[in-house]
Amino acid sequence: MSTTNIRIKKVCEFCGAEFEAQKVTTRYCSKRCSERAYKKRQRIQLVESNESADSSDRENQSVGAVNLREYLEPKEVAVLLGMTSRTIYNLIYRGQLKAAHLSNRMTLIRKSDVEAMIAGSNYQIRHKSSFPSVEEWYTTKEIIEKFGVSNSWVFEAGKKEGIPKVMKFGRTYWSKSHCDRVFAKKQADPEITEWYTAAEMKEKFGMTDSAIWNFVSKKAIPKKKVGGVTYYSKRDVDIAKGLDVPDPTIGWYTYAEAMEKYGLTHDQVCHYLKTYKIKKVKVGKFTKFSREEFDNLLAPPIL
Repeated sequence: MSTTNIRIKKVCEFCGAEFEAQKVTTRYCSKRCSERAYKKRQRIQLVESNESADSSDRENQSVGAVNLREYLEPKEVAVLLGMTSRTIYNLIYRGQLKAAHLSNRMTLIRKSDVEAMIAGSNYQIRHKSSFPSVEEWYTTKEIIEKFGVSNSWVFEAGKKEGIPKVMKFGRTYWSKSHCDRVFAKKQADPEITEWYTAAEMKEKFGMTDSAIWNFVSKKAIPKKKVGGVTYYSKRDVDIAKGLDVPDPTIGWYTYAEAMEKYGLTHDQVCHYLKTYKIKKVKVGKFTKFSREEFDNLLAPPIL
């Protein structure tokens, strides 16, 4: 049997003395320390086992003592039912469990009332809501195809606008009536017949991609997406750039008109215009905004 002359300096885990070992797995400097460490581990395990048994006995004794009493405190009811004290107090506050509030520090519950609460609480089977007819719902794909929006925008708008949805076989279905109202604002106006591409706006106005994005967002320029290419309303861009004037036959609100009609303050109107990007135009020294978009925004919700 081959031996090695390599010596490894180590510290005994039991007595703390330094020693030289032949193996890296050696933990003790001598057989005596190894035996003492083993006996110490055995004593610790025995103590922990006894403490666990004592704790279990105390708990059983506590439950047994509770069972013998007619009137219990909330914490004792919690022990009896295996709940937290907070759960018991919530049952009391909701009127599901009768309790007597005798003082600021004394609340008693009759054990028979606990049994009555349990006896009167039948298990309710949760029935899945019946899936409505297909005519009342859109799939995510149908929304994307109909309104020309992206997949991420569907879920973002659904969360922001609170559009009801259901899951069925891994697909998400959205309320048709809500989608028609919310996404209709994103559809291009059929009366708009002339459009700019981003490339055309770059060439005509000398704008960068980021400048175009900021411009159309701030001015709420109508847009549409066809075959991966985004188009911007030529007339609205020209009006915003001062190259054209808004059509007086199209409905517009002034701030004063909207404030009077809906009973809003000037700050509230500004909030709606900024948050929901309502289309605005400058007419002389006045700023006007789309009557149709503002009316749709403040229309009563569809239930």
